[in-house]
Amino acid sequence: MFGELLSRGRATGLRIHCDSIGPESADPTMAMVGKAAATYPNVGSTLPAGWRRSPADAVKLAEWGVAVRIVKGQWSDPGGPVSDIRLDYVALARTLAGKGIRVGVATHDRRVAQESISLLVAAGTPCDMEQISGLPQNCASIARSLGVPFRVYIPFGYPYLPYNIWQVRTRPAVAMWALRDFIAGKHRPVR
Repeated sequence: MFGELLSRGRATGLRIHCDSIGPESADPTMAMVGKAAATYPNVGSTLPAGWRRSPADAVKLAEWGVAVRIVKGQWSDPGGPVSDIRLDYVALARTLAGKGIRVGVATHDRRVAQESISLLVAAGTPCDMEQISGLPQNCASIARSLGVPFRVYIPFGYPYLPYNIWQVRTRPAVAMWALRDFIAGKHRPVR
């Protein structure tokens, strides 16, 4: 099926992007992306800043010429949470800066967006500011001020969008997160 998807992507000139699902799928996803990159020049992959393996995966993806989307990540590292997700996110951007691949900075954290895009732009790295549909588009002004494209991405399939009401039962923090972002909206300052 993936080969057919790559064929269709080649015919239409579209990037085929492999998202980060869960820690258990990271090895098979990297293998699939590596194989695809050998024959298809327009493939991408997502790296969660919350996984300890991501810096090494970033180096491999850059060597393969694969576009990368950096996210904080929905699932924690199986070995336990990282000490500072914001620092790890910016460190991934630093690892990818100057490597000649396109980098998507996918976050609603204005400070992380500002620092990451600034690093990438300073290194001449093509990059985009990406935010998920359904949440406040609070980083568009950062993208505009740094001269990078702003994109809204729409996830398809499982898992749900971050504010899915059914997740509140198992993740009560979702309700507070949604309320905080709704109140702060796009006017929350960069700290």
